[in-house]
Amino acid sequence: MAGTTVYGSYDDYAAIAAICKKYDVWMHVDGCWGGHLVWIDELKETMFKGIEDSDSFSINAHKGFGVP
Repeated sequence: MAGTTVYGSYDDYAAIAAICKKYDVWMHVDGCWGGHLVWIDELKETMFKGIEDSDSFSINAHKGFGVP
């Protein structure tokens, strides 16, 4: 999960990706709440480290960018 609605926490994508790869499991990151922050360069190596190993990633422009 990329940005939970209660705590704003982010999962350890690199660790999860390693498990998914080991067991041949699809890895999807639900970034509908905090995924829009992936475009901030300073966060790519902290909160989003390992996200490039996911198989799919979603964002929600309505929540992240205030698009109606």
